Amino acid sequence: MRFILGDEDGLTLRRLAAYRDAKHDLTAGRLLPFETLEGLRGRFHRDKTSAQVLELTRNQLTAGQKIGLQRKAAESDVAVEFDPAKYDAVRLYVYAYEMGLSEAIRAELLRKARDTAERLPVRFEHAGILLDVSASMVGHETQARRPISVALALRDLLAETAERATIVTTDGRLAPAAGLIEPAGDTSLAAGLVALLRRAPDVVFVLTDGYENAPAGRFAEVVRAVRRLGVQTPIHQLSPVFAAEARGIRSLCDAVPGLPVSKPEAIGLGLLKALFEADVDRGAAALLGMVRPAIEGNRDARRIEEVQHVVS
Repeated sequence: MRFILGDEDGLTLRRLAAYRDAKHDLTAGRLLPFETLEGLRGRFHRDKTSAQVLELTRNQLTAGQKIGLQRKAAESDVAVEFDPAKYDAVRLYVYAYEMGLSEAIRAELLRKARDTAERLPVRFEHAGILLDVSASMVGHETQARRPISVALALRDLLAETAERATIVTTDGRLAPAAGLIEPAGDTSLAAGLVALLRRAPDVVFVLTDGYENAPAGRFAEVVRAVRRLGVQTPIHQLSPVFAAEARGIRSLCDAVPGLPVSKPEAIGLGLLKALFEADVDRGAAALLGMVRPAIEGNRDARRIEEVQHVVS
C-alpha cells in the first residue's frame, strides 16, 4: 500500500525495489517486464534506447512477447530466441507473414498439422480445398493476416486428413500444399469450385471469410447448377472468425453448411459431420472409434454390441 501511495523507502520486494532504482539507473530494472522498463525509460532515461531495454529484459520476456518482439529484436540486433513448438499454427503463420517463413517454422507447421490430424476421427480419400486468397482475407489492421493465417492452418490440417488433397485458389489455379500465399484481388469462388469439382473429390472444403464480390451470389448459382446436374459432392464452408464472431459468419449459400473456426485444431465434430455426408459407412466407423473408449469403460458391455449393430 505504501508503494501505491508513492512511499518507496524501505522496499524489500525485489521487483518493487528494481522499479524504484530503475528511475535512477536503467540497468537496475533488468528484473522488470519489458513494457514496465520501457515506460520508465521514456520518462526518466530519454537518452537511452528501446533496444537497450530489450537487451536488459530479454530473459524476462513471456512466450507471447518473445514472438511478438522479433521484429524489434532484429532491428535492434538483440538475440531473442523463441521455441516455435510453444505456439499454435495460426500464431506461427501470422509471424511468418511478418518475419518470413523459415525452415524451422515450416517444419513445425507441418508437424502440428500431422499431429492434430492423427487425433481427429476422420479420414478422406480425396479432399478438395478451395482457398480464398482475396484481399479481404488480410483482415482488419488490428488483427492483420489472421483470417488468411487461419485458412492456411486449416489447409494444412485438412490436407493431412486425406489420402490425397487438391488445393485450388479463388481464381481456379492449383495452390501449393504448404507455404504462404499473399492475399490480393477480388473474391471469385465460383471458378475455384468448378475447377475442384472437375477433379471429383469426395468432399469439398471452402475456406473463406464469406465475402464474395466477383460477382456476389455466383457461388450459390454454381452450387444449384451442379446439384441439378446430379453432382452431390458434399461442400462445406469453413470461415475464419474471432471468438466473438462465431455466431455471425457470412454464408455463401443456403445449401452449403457453414462452420466458424477460430482454432483449427478444434474442428473435430465439424469434420465428422463432413465425413458422414461423404461416406456414411466411414463416418459411422469414425464415430464408433470416438465412443468406443467411453463404452468400454462402462460395466454394461452389451452397449458395445448395440452400437456396433446400429452402425453396421
